[in-house]
This record gives sequence, structure tokens and C-alpha cells, in this order.
Amino acid sequence: MKFKQFIALIVMVVIAVPVLMGQAGSSNSGMTVEEAYLQESVEMVILNSARVSTVQQEKLEALEHIGEMTRQGDISNEVFAVLEYFSLEGTINQARERGRLVNEFPDVRREAARHLGNVRTVESELALIRVCETDPEPLVLQQAIISLGNIGINEDNNAVNAIVRVTTRFNSHRAPDNLIALAAVDALDKIFQNSGTLNFGALNLLLMIAEGPYATAVKERAREVIISMRRSAAQGR
Repeated sequence: MKFKQFIALIVMVVIAVPVLMGQAGSSNSGMTVEEAYLQESVEMVILNSARVSTVQQEKLEALEHIGEMTRQGDISNEVFAVLEYFSLEGTINQARERGRLVNEFPDVRREAARHLGNVRTVESELALIRVCETDPEPLVLQQAIISLGNIGINEDNNAVNAIVRVTTRFNSHRAPDNLIALAAVDALDKIFQNSGTLNFGALNLLLMIAEGPYATAVKERAREVIISMRRSAAQGR
């Protein structure tokens, strides 16, 4: 049974609860505590089922549902744990059959990283930093950087340092990764706007991108951020 069919099952079960408890027709004001608890419990069973599955589509459908929850700001610790698990699917969290890796799903990790950007907490920041440290896929890393910028938290410069490390790693003079560089510039801009400061490593990275072997649009964007930061510093004097 697919994840969306499971969600439909949740709705049917929750609707049936008042009848089973002798409460039919008693109120239309919303779910009771018992109904809400039942829905949450069944939902977690389904999410955990998708977590241990080796079918990529089931995981993506589960992430679609989790994404709706994060956009509404309604995510429990249990749901966050599943989301964090998906962000390491196939890297740290590996499933093997006869020695063969069967859950190498970069698309799942990328979607998880995207949804982590909607959870603006230190825990989400740390989860994304771990993605930056462990994931080999540029598109996943690009999304992790974007999400770190969306969160805007930079505890002990951990987020900025992770962005610098990833971008520097993909700074090849022969084939620099423009998407990662642009994501880094935008993320550092957002973190600066949120905190009012960037460390020396971040400033060096912006200068490197502005003068490096990147696409013209990426270099211009880096220069824009540098100029904006200088103006902000001058106004703060």
C-alpha cells in the first residue's frame, strides 16, 4: 500500500473513532485528545514504515507529507527524527542485501535537506551540517547549503564553516561547480542579514568566488553581496 493510501486510511480511522467511542454526532468542533493521539500514532507507524522501506517512491511520498507538516510549523520530535534519517539515507544510514547497498537515494536526501530548511532550529542546522560532512552528491550538498541559509542560524560559526568547506572542495579551476557556489553566496548573504557578521573564512570565500573561474552571473552575485556587506558595515559605524 502506498503512502498516500496510508494517509487516507488515517482519515478513515480518525473519523471512525467517535463512533467506536459512542461519541458520534456529539461535536463538530474538532478532534478530541484521543482522536489526535490516534492519528499521530498511526501516522508515526506509517512514517517509520517508509523509513525502513527500500522503495524510493515510498520515501519520497513520506517526505512530501513531512514537507507539508514543516511548512505549517507542525513537526514533532519523532517526525523530525524520521526527516533527519532520510537526510542520511544511503550515506550514514545504509541498508544492504547480500552486501549490496539498496538505499542509495540522492533524491531522498535532497528532499529531506530541503524540508530541514523549513525547521528553523539548531537541531536542523546540525542535521544539515552533517549532510555537508557526509554526502558526496553535489545536488544534495547544494540543497543543504540553501537550507542552511534559509535557517539563518550560525551557532559557533558551524554553518558558515560547513558552507566554506563544501564550496572550497568543489572549487576546481577546470570545472568549478557554479550551482554550489551560487548557493553558498546566497546562504552567506542570508546568514549575514540574520546575524550581522561573517567570519574571515566566509569573507575569503566570497572574494574567491567573485574573482574565481565561475560563471559571470555567479561572480556578479558574489560582488553584490560583498558591496552590500560593506554598506551595512559603514552604516553601523
